[in-house]
Amino acid sequence: GLTAANKWVSFGGSYPGMLAGWFRVLYPELVHASVSSSAPVVAKLDMNEYYDVGSRAYGLSSAGGSSECYSILKDGHAEIGNLTQTSAGRQQLVGLFPKAALHGADWLATSSGRLSFSGVGVISFPAQSNDPTCTYRNCNIERICATVEAGSATKTPLERLSTLAGGPGDAVVEIDAVVEVDAIAKVDAVTEAPRAEVSVASPHLISDYWGYQTCTEFGFYQTCEVGTDCFFTQGLLVLPELDSFCEAYWGITPSMIQESIDETNQFYGAARPDLAHNATRIFYVNGNVDPWSGLSILSPPAPTLPTLMVDGASHHAWTHPSAPSDQKSVVDARKAIHEQVAKWLAEP
Repeated sequence: GLTAANKWVSFGGSYPGMLAGWFRVLYPELVHASVSSSAPVVAKLDMNEYYDVGSRAYGLSSAGGSSECYSILKDGHAEIGNLTQTSAGRQQLVGLFPKAALHGADWLATSSGRLSFSGVGVISFPAQSNDPTCTYRNCNIERICATVEAGSATKTPLERLSTLAGGPGDAVVEIDAVVEVDAIAKVDAVTEAPRAEVSVASPHLISDYWGYQTCTEFGFYQTCEVGTDCFFTQGLLVLPELDSFCEAYWGITPSMIQESIDETNQFYGAARPDLAHNATRIFYVNGNVDPWSGLSILSPPAPTLPTLMVDGASHHAWTHPSAPSDQKSVVDARKAIHEQVAKWLAEP
């Protein structure tokens, strides 16, 4: 049976990874050590890091990407942004992209239409959900890059992006429609007008608990700002499009969100839990394909707070059940975690 001599280790990935690390930070007398995987422990209002890291993943050879692929995707989306500014340009996009043809040129003249069309990409671009073993067309970074890099060298980035999205010259249209629609729905959900039946005085009527938590603790609003590494059409997915629901639903203003974020970082210690709570024995593990790694701890703030970057890995991929198809870096990460935990368990 268990005795007081037994040592406890907390494990978690993503939000549970945040909690696993903070369990050790706040209650070191209860938990001996922690493994905090893919945990964005630094709260931030404007999280441009999410799409910056996710976009840069398409330049990683370990994920099946390349610098050419990243440049094609970024330049192609930038050209879309330019073309939406004129009537002739919008008509050109209607001829190149089935989605634009479906909605029409006038749709591209609206801010909501431009955001929906290319503000989060002309198709779904997996990074957090990247699966190196998937087999259907355009399902991961490697397959998307293979599509845009194929064909004549004279094709422009816009034409290559059109081919990716099922435009002219694409013999087989097999976009992951479910994922694409879901991505657009997420944007629409935070940019739509407040619903009349919702009472700000009764926030319990809204079952968006995570949304409420972002308003009152973390922020994490994932933007694609001008001048960043994000390869979508920049300047469409901006902070006011994402945090306005906090005030519309719960009366929480942007300044109140920022105040809560500051309090969260002060309370848990953010990137320096060793200074805020003298924290020790927390292993921060991240993948360089994972967009959430942008707000995690990537360099050891102290010798007793080690870190590990898993090359080519997406969101806490090493916490998934083992499979013969696992990346070598993921297998190696599991071994490193086992060795670190064993070492800590041997300590008093």
